[in-house]
Amino acid sequence: MLARLTAYLRGLARRRKVDAEAEDELQFHLEQQAETNIGHGMSSAEARRVAVRDLGGLTQTRQAVREVRTTWLDSVWFDTRHAVRSLRHSPVFTAVALLTTDNRHVRFRRR
Repeated sequence: MLARLTAYLRGLARRRKVDAEAEDELQFHLEQQAETNIGHGMSSAEARRVAVRDLGGLTQTRQAVREVRTTWLDSVWFDTRHAVRSLRHSPVFTAVALLTTDNRHVRFRRR
């Protein structure tokens, strides 16, 4: 359990480096496929276009790599940031939501 937590925290600290490594690897595979396509007689532009298509699209591949590495804590962090941004953009709604929150679980002292 402690080893998993340590590995997870180390992964969070190295996230940018891991993202850069994944991007470098993606570019390497793209260039290799483009060179293979050029060897088959395609022009440079056509070879790159076909390589991107065969790879499944750059954006989709990047997203798939991120999804593999995403943990539940990443999802919670993303959802929290999104909620805060949404509430900040509509302060009237935020105020109404906070004022009308069900506070039955709060106990008040009677004097």
